[in-house]
Formats: sequence, C-alpha cells, structure tokens
Amino acid sequence: MMLLESLSRFIDKNAVELVIKKNGKNKQVAKCAEELAELSVEIMKCFDGKEFELADNANLVDEIADAIIMLEQLVRLSRQDNKVQQRIVFKCDRMKQIYS
Repeated sequence: MMLLESLSRFIDKNAVELVIKKNGKNKQVAKCAEELAELSVEIMKCFDGKEFELADNANLVDEIADAIIMLEQLVRLSRQDNKVQQRIVFKCDRMKQIYS
C-alpha cells in the first residue's frame, strides 16, 4: 500500500471537500504550494550538513501532515488520481531497478 493511499484513510474527505468548496481551487492550490514550502524549510532545519536528524521533531511532523492533506486536495482538484497513482508505481519500480 502506498503512503498517500495508506494515510488517506485518516484524512476526512468531507473536511477536504468543504475546504475546497469554501476557498475555491486557486486558493487551495496556492495553499498547497505554501505548505510544501513550509515542509521544505522544516526539512532543512533538520539537516545539519552531516546527518539528517528527525528524532522528536513536532514541527516536522506537523508540516508533513499539512503537506499530505494538501497533496490529497491537489490530487482531487486535478482529477488525475489514476495517472498520479500510475506515475508513483512507475517511479517506485524505476527506483528499485536503479538501486538494486
């Protein structure tokens, strides 16, 4: 089971739809970009140049959760669920080929 697929069971689909309906597509796409940027910043805070450290980082956990929720919204808004899933499978298969 893929990450987003396995985590999507925790995402309240009704809440996602309410937010999209209230805020609109453009605002949610911009919010997705914002949340992904915040995740990127938090990741870099965990990286000291030598070893990536994640232990007990509540901020990182929050940003991961925000990013996953926003990615769920982006996939819904794009109506490309199947294509996204196919590309994830393709890219994972390619990683296995490259690194095995």
